[in-house]
Amino acid sequence: MSLQNKKKLLLVRVSLYKKSSRSKTLKE
Repeated sequence: MSLQNKKKLLLVRVSLYKKSSRSKTLKE
């Protein structure tokens, strides 16, 4: 796996995590 791919995956995970946490706070 190349470094760029790892960085992309990390960014995607972070964005997904932020989205889920955001929706959670909105629901509560």
